[in-house]
Amino acid sequence: MAFYTSIIAALLLTLQGFEGYTLTQEKTLSVTRGDTVKIACTQSAGSLSPPSLELMVAPQPPLPGLEGPTLVCLAKGFRPAGAALSWSEDGASVSGEEVRAGVAQRQSDGSYTLSSVLTLPTTRWRSAHTFTCHVSHSALSSPLTKSVSSQQCSL
Repeated sequence: MAFYTSIIAALLLTLQGFEGYTLTQEKTLSVTRGDTVKIACTQSAGSLSPPSLELMVAPQPPLPGLEGPTLVCLAKGFRPAGAALSWSEDGASVSGEEVRAGVAQRQSDGSYTLSSVLTLPTTRWRSAHTFTCHVSHSALSSPLTKSVSSQQCSL
């Protein structure tokens, strides 16, 4: 029974995490039932793109029941998927219910976007602390950051 690499590659490309890989070599391989076939995929430099980062402040919460301003961090244009967003307040990590993380979304050009939302009580926002969004990705040698404080905004 013969399998063609293009058929196997097509199956692999539909699996999660293989969206950024491109078949660059075809090979015919004859196998019989019970044989083990190993296919190794490597990432070419051309499919690695770093994210750009945007930080926006919405003066009113986007969802009912929330209080205070909302910070929206958007990482976009990166390849492959696998970026991670995080928040800090004056250098200390922020997590919990006030952080809502999105899921990476593939765009029509093959790149990805990812968002994270930080909702703050008004008193905490007005405390003049600095809030920073961080993005980590395999195309970056160190995390990319954007910061904002209430002193920079007029809400």
